[in-house]
Amino acid sequence: MDYLQLKALDYCQIDGYCIDKVSYDERLRLSHANLMAISYAGFTSRSNQLNSQAVDALGRAGLTRKIGFIRGTSYAQQGEIIQVSRLTKGTLIAIIGITFWSTTGVFIAYLVTNYKMPPLLLAFWRNVLVCVALAPALFLIRRSLLTIPKSQIGFYIFYGLLLAVFNSIWALSVQANGAAVATVLAYSSAGFTAILARWIFKESLGLPKILAIVLSLTGCILVSNAYSREMWNLNPMGVVAGLLSGLLFAGYTLIGKEVTRRNINTWTSMLYSFALGSVFIMIFNLFPVLPGAAGSYEALIPQLTISGWLVLITLSFVPTILGFGLYNTSMNYLPASITNLLATLEPAMTAVEAYVFLHERMTTVQIIGSLIILLAVLIVQLAKE
Repeated sequence: MDYLQLKALDYCQIDGYCIDKVSYDERLRLSHANLMAISYAGFTSRSNQLNSQAVDALGRAGLTRKIGFIRGTSYAQQGEIIQVSRLTKGTLIAIIGITFWSTTGVFIAYLVTNYKMPPLLLAFWRNVLVCVALAPALFLIRRSLLTIPKSQIGFYIFYGLLLAVFNSIWALSVQANGAAVATVLAYSSAGFTAILARWIFKESLGLPKILAIVLSLTGCILVSNAYSREMWNLNPMGVVAGLLSGLLFAGYTLIGKEVTRRNINTWTSMLYSFALGSVFIMIFNLFPVLPGAAGSYEALIPQLTISGWLVLITLSFVPTILGFGLYNTSMNYLPASITNLLATLEPAMTAVEAYVFLHERMTTVQIIGSLIILLAVLIVQLAKE
C-alpha cells in the first residue's frame, strides 16, 4: 500500500466512508477514489457534498454498483447522479460500437468492388481472421472461455451453420444491392423474428408485433424493389439475397436468445460459431455453381495486395470484434431495450458512410421503405417495454 492509499484511507475513516459491503482490496480502490474526490472535487469533512466529479472518481474505481450509502447525499440524489453517469457512459460506448459495426457493409462492398473478391471467399476469410484474433486473446485473458461442454457441441454446429449461411447471403446482398440497401434489408428481420419466435418459442403475437410484421415486409419490398418486374429481371440475385438476409438475420437473433438462455458466454459463442462457420463457408466455396464462390481449393487464397489484406483484416477486427465487443460492454450499463433501440442507428450510419465513401445513392422509394422498416423495429422494441 503506497502513501497516497494510506492517506486516502485515513480520510475515509475520518469521514465515515468505509462501506461494509466493499471488500478490503476494493476498499483501497474506493479510498483512492475518495482522495481524488477530496483533492479534485473539493470534498472535505467540512463540506459533505459529493458533486459529479466525485461520482466520476468513484466510477473510475469501478465501485458505484456496490455503494449503498454516500455521505452528504440522499438516496434519491446518489441514485440519480450515478444512474445518469452510467447511462451516459453506456450510451457513448454503444454508439461507438454501433458506429464501428455499421462499417461492415462498407468494407465488404469496397473489397468486392475494388479488389474483385468473391463474396463467399470474403465471408470465409472474415470468419477465419476473427478466430485468429479471438482465440489467442481468450487464451491469455480467460482460458476457461475456450472450453465448451460436449452436450453443447451440436448446438454450436447448428449455430455455425446458420452463421455461415447468413454471412454468405449477406455478402452476396452487399455485392448485388450495395452496402446501404443490404444493411436496411437485414433489419427487416424484426418482422421475421416475431413470426419465428411465435413458431419456435410459442411467443404471443399481439397487435404491435402483427403491425411490425406488416411494416417490415412492406418496407423490405420497397427497399429491394421486389414490387418491380423489371428488377426481378435485372437483379434477381439482389432481390432474393436481400429478402433472405432479413429472414436469416432473424434466425441468427433467435439463436442469440438461446445462447443467453443457456448462459453461454458471448465471446465463447462468437469464437466457436465463427470457427465452425468458417468450415461450412469453406465447403460452400468449393462448389463453383454457387454464386460468389471461389470454386476450388487453390482459389481459397485470395490474390490481394498488401492494402487489400489490410482492408480485410480491418473488416474482421474493427466492425466485427471491436464493434461487437463495445456493443456488448454497453449492456453492462444500459438495459437491453435501450441498446436494441440504439442499434437501429446502424442502417442510417451505413447509408451515410456508403454515400460518403462509396458514392451510393438510395431512391426516394428505398428511403421511404427504410423508414418503414426502422419504424417496425422501434414498434417491436417499445412493445417489449
